[in-house]
Amino acid sequence: MGQDTLQVPGSGRFEIIGSVYSTDVDIVAVPAVGADWKSAWIDDSDGRLQKPWLVSDLRRCIQTARVLLFDHGRPSEQDDFASLGQNLLTELHKERRLTL
Repeated sequence: MGQDTLQVPGSGRFEIIGSVYSTDVDIVAVPAVGADWKSAWIDDSDGRLQKPWLVSDLRRCIQTARVLLFDHGRPSEQDDFASLGQNLLTELHKERRLTL
């Protein structure tokens, strides 16, 4: 299964785990604003660096899932939840148009 990173201008991007050609479902993971977008999904309680559980555990159960990890980027002082949400939806729409 491939891993792609879609870089987008401005604040926000997706890291994509899985191939669009072998997926039946997209799972979009959105961390809290300001959280580290990769470590938010990692259980490091045993001190070992691991893959995000969305990738390892979920894709073990649903092999045809493609996981899109969203990074809000660094929000500006003008950003509010509405603008961050709109940015997420805009970037998701762009990604879906690229892969349909």
